[in-house]
Amino acid sequence: MKTRNQPILLAALGLTMWVIQACSSGSSSLQSGMNCAISAAQDTTRSNAVALSISCGGGTAPYSVASLTLAGATPDSVTGTSTGFSSTTTLTVYDYSYSNFSGLAGTVAVYDSASVSSQAVGYSFTVTTSSGSTSTGSCTIAAGNSSPSIGQSVTFTLTTDTFGSSPYTFNSFSAGSYGTVSQSPVKISDTQSQAVASFSQTGTQTVSASVYDNMGATRSCSTTVTVGGTSTTTGSGSLSCAGWASPTAISRGQGTTVGVTITSSYQAWLQEVHFAPNMGITGSYTSATTAQLYFPYSGTYPITFLVKDINGNQATCNSASNVTVY
Repeated sequence: MKTRNQPILLAALGLTMWVIQACSSGSSSLQSGMNCAISAAQDTTRSNAVALSISCGGGTAPYSVASLTLAGATPDSVTGTSTGFSSTTTLTVYDYSYSNFSGLAGTVAVYDSASVSSQAVGYSFTVTTSSGSTSTGSCTIAAGNSSPSIGQSVTFTLTTDTFGSSPYTFNSFSAGSYGTVSQSPVKISDTQSQAVASFSQTGTQTVSASVYDNMGATRSCSTTVTVGGTSTTTGSGSLSCAGWASPTAISRGQGTTVGVTITSSYQAWLQEVHFAPNMGITGSYTSATTAQLYFPYSGTYPITFLVKDINGNQATCNSASNVTVY
């Protein structure tokens, strides 16, 4: 008899089955007609666990599990009836290396009472998100100030509905391309966290976040703020700026002059020039308040300036018009 060690596709069940050991004389589980259906889902009631359902028919009952792997390794522990079950059993598989099992692959080998464990039939499975973790739910983001100025700190309150299994954790908080997060989400209750961000570009800016339940299921949400062009000062004293660019419409490789008009109680200068996306932009300062920039690629580029005075005060402002490169 030929050694049978290649996977056999069971189209009707959507499962891959293989014989753990070559068939020998006598009846193997495969020869006796045993078939099993396997499903696995993240457990909604236990942390770090998967609910593995095994339903077998054919062959000679009862049935037993010979081996089990999850993500290519032996799990930390397994509870439930794994030997001598009549047709169906549900095992709780624990692996403390994971909190989110969705998408992980595993294998289980089963044999019937007319066979021995070395003749077990193997099945593969993929863990799905549990029904509890896919229940409806959403999160929201509320801005403490929906119309901040450039550089002004805004407190965002992140709130989630209850879904899946608590506790809930907000992460992946983003203030977008022109935002700076100064405080990542800090929990203020089981369903709320707060984060702080500021923005360096005028216009509508998008803030987003994700919240995870205890089983790894996730919800995402976002909100927008409208950032005004008024410069914002840090430190004591009076300091503000107004940005400009000339010309604002240029060809690729052509230079343009950008700069600021500074209003200050003390001596002040242009400290930094910011632009996004970078895209190979080069340049140099030409005076205390101006710089020359060169743009190798087409696109529209907003320009943001940071000015500073001798007392350490800082202010930011934007160019009145974006630079458009053709």
